[in-house]
Amino acid sequence: MHEGVASEVELAAVPGTMLSVSVEDKDGKSLRATFSVRDERGREVGALFSQSGAEGLMTEGISSRVKKVGPLPPGEYRVSASAYDGRSANRTIQLHGQDERGLNLRIE
Repeated sequence: MHEGVASEVELAAVPGTMLSVSVEDKDGKSLRATFSVRDERGREVGALFSQSGAEGLMTEGISSRVKKVGPLPPGEYRVSASAYDGRSANRTIQLHGQDERGLNLRIE
């Protein structure tokens, strides 16, 4: 690209996926945790949310039991959760443009 020279760019829109992550202990009891969602390049994307997600934060508040992120583009993501007692769990998932994807992490 050079200044003053026209360039062509092709953009393609793809559907994104809302990711909903929850955490439970070995007995299936819901745990409070901090969450991290990283894309294939290791960038933190856990703070991304749509306008409707922002509106939900205002009406429902912030939960330390469920983390909603997105919409996220198709790709591989590393999801981590850390309980307040220091235990943690993580998992790599693939998103393919589905409307919503739930993920439950179990901390032993």
